[in-house]
Amino acid sequence: MTRKAFKIFTIDAFTNKPYCGNSATVVFLDRDQDIPDELKQRIANEMSFSETAFVSKKKPEDHFNSASDFFLRWFTPKKEVPLCGHATLATAAALFDNGNKSKRLTFDTKSGTLTAMKTDDGKVMLNMPARMNKQLSKSIYNNLFKHVVGERLEVVDVAYSTEEMKLILRLNDTTTMRQLENFNPNFEQMMAFNGGNLTLRGVTVTLKGSKENGCVNAETGEVYDFVSRHFAPWYGIPEDPVTGSAHTVLGPYWAEQLGGKCKLLARQASKRGGDLYITVRNDHRIEMGGHWVCVRKGEIYV
Repeated sequence: MTRKAFKIFTIDAFTNKPYCGNSATVVFLDRDQDIPDELKQRIANEMSFSETAFVSKKKPEDHFNSASDFFLRWFTPKKEVPLCGHATLATAAALFDNGNKSKRLTFDTKSGTLTAMKTDDGKVMLNMPARMNKQLSKSIYNNLFKHVVGERLEVVDVAYSTEEMKLILRLNDTTTMRQLENFNPNFEQMMAFNGGNLTLRGVTVTLKGSKENGCVNAETGEVYDFVSRHFAPWYGIPEDPVTGSAHTVLGPYWAEQLGGKCKLLARQASKRGGDLYITVRNDHRIEMGGHWVCVRKGEIYV
């Protein structure tokens, strides 16, 4: 029986070091229908990354190294998701690494049209929807806090994005970067929590950056505007290394908290870690990006 081969790339996104940041496998398809959705899901489970991206040409006769308009979908090991930042960056990076010379790439997705551009210093910058959030009563979520951050860290603010179904837990500003890095959530209890009548795709724990609490880039000395960790056990991702979609919520949240500051430097403080460069615009869009490294090229057979 003849099996079809499809080109794949593995990209580490939001980092300039291999085997850091957040990894995504990108599968090139002439048409989205070339691989059924059920098989896409099995491939994503096989890859075992937080997301696997499937990019297809809008016109099958186009070439991946010259086309600029594509369809894009993302699958976690458990299910398809409507938006994924790091796998979008990885897709653009894979296309550029494959020789695409376009100045701007456009992706038609379930979250609308997303664009990507390669900067002169090698970053990929994405144009994505900015997600608004609303503040919630802390008292409703007290039982959740201890399952996420334990009982020693103080949560001072709670916000929720209806569009992303992500909950933000802001820690006291005196919390240190090391404390943020070192707590261990109880994922089983998190998934069992049903207070507040919210549907949750993820929980982001975030901290205002300062020199005093250690939120500093060790290489450049720059102080991060904010740092975070993101957890999505409901989607088969206990902790996501670097989460672009979460920053579509965090960017607007921190822009407001920091008095309207629109250019932000962020760090996701997972074990792999990654840096994100963010500009919150006034048109309900957000520019977000970072560096990337290609760590694998090859083919899969179906």
